[in-house]
Amino acid sequence: MVEYFPPGEGWEPLSFVGRFSLWDAPVMIAQHMRGVLHGSPTWPQHSAGATKALAELMHQSERVGILIVSSSILGNNARRRFTEEALSGFMLIDRFAPVVFVTTQGTATRRLFTLAHELAHVWLGETGISTVNDALVVEGHEIERAYNRIAAAFLLPAQLFRQRWIAEAGLVPPLRIEKLARGWKVRRAAVARRARELGLLPEDVACELLEQFDR
Repeated sequence: MVEYFPPGEGWEPLSFVGRFSLWDAPVMIAQHMRGVLHGSPTWPQHSAGATKALAELMHQSERVGILIVSSSILGNNARRRFTEEALSGFMLIDRFAPVVFVTTQGTATRRLFTLAHELAHVWLGETGISTVNDALVVEGHEIERAYNRIAAAFLLPAQLFRQRWIAEAGLVPPLRIEKLARGWKVRRAAVARRARELGLLPEDVACELLEQFDR
């Protein structure tokens, strides 16, 4: 593990950095993340919009020692900006001061999931760079998909998700997904994939809906 900032007097390594590995269950990692960040499983639903939920998660992360950086500008040139396709976020691992970058491009729902994805990198102690396709629970590299599963477990806890899914059983799948996405401040594709992962949405229905949501 690389240390970008040499420890100084009085500095202690952050105990949660690199605490887990990809062999550990996403739900266990997500629970530990919420515990460190003092985040209730229902906090996204209680936030007044995705922008507020994003700001709250950034504040919680910085409070425990994670440096959060947000920008859309390349270097010092305001005319050169990141595109969502090129970069959505990255994380530089350090046991004393991990750095998470989240672009300001894109919707707050996209950026919220990107932040959760990069925080998963912190807990697994691995530096990572994410494009919009990596960080939004789309099909991709297996390792990045593992980080996405942790992010999904963090933002969409299984037990609560099942309860909300069953509570909206009167709605057809597209409308049910739309309602849950609004409540949890995530994209519809993230809800559809989480429902598929938990066995709540048949594979054929999920694939058909994801073709619409990912356009």
